Amino acid sequence: MAEIEIRRNRACLRGLHYELRSGGVALNPELVCAQVLANAERGLVQAVETWGQRRVWRLIYQFRYELRAGVKPDCVEVLHRQCVSPEQRKVDRLWLARQLSAVLVRQGALLEDEVAE
Repeated sequence: MAEIEIRRNRACLRGLHYELRSGGVALNPELVCAQVLANAERGLVQAVETWGQRRVWRLIYQFRYELRAGVKPDCVEVLHRQCVSPEQRKVDRLWLARQLSAVLVRQGALLEDEVAE
């Protein structure tokens, strides 16, 4: 699996905001959302917002976390909810990192298919 780096956003004083980074490889936000939606528990709410010239995909798992894809090309942001235990937050981050690894593998396969054509 492709490696994803998990970093806490130091600007968040409560330690609830994390960035999952793909090492400079641009992540396709639509593939990220499709991967997470296909493998997540029920109850995720999806929204697409326009932030200036950028489109941001948001997935919200009520009372657990919010995922933002498209804010930065090689990064997905995770904002944990205060009411969730630190252990569950870690489990959620690791699960999301596995989903992003699968997206990187899928994107690589898509690129290889495009080159082969």
